[in-house]
Amino acid sequence: MANTNTNNGMKGLLRANGLMVVQKKKVDMQDGSYFYNLGLSNFTDMIICTAGKVADELETGKKYNFGFDFLDKKLKIVSYEVSA
Repeated sequence: MANTNTNNGMKGLLRANGLMVVQKKKVDMQDGSYFYNLGLSNFTDMIICTAGKVADELETGKKYNFGFDFLDKKLKIVSYEVSA
């Protein structure tokens, strides 16, 4: 996984290229809000994280380049693009 901050206007302090979405599970909250449990992998390493509405259009089985930030000691997806 790359740790660069260059190209195409991607946002985030940490850049992770070529991660495939291998799991995406929507969790509905009682107040009507929701979040996703995501599994992201480069087939060597795996990241398990949660994401909000930013993950609405992510598709399982597709590779993406992600921009992450750390917020309250948690990894947060702040941007993504389909990986070539």
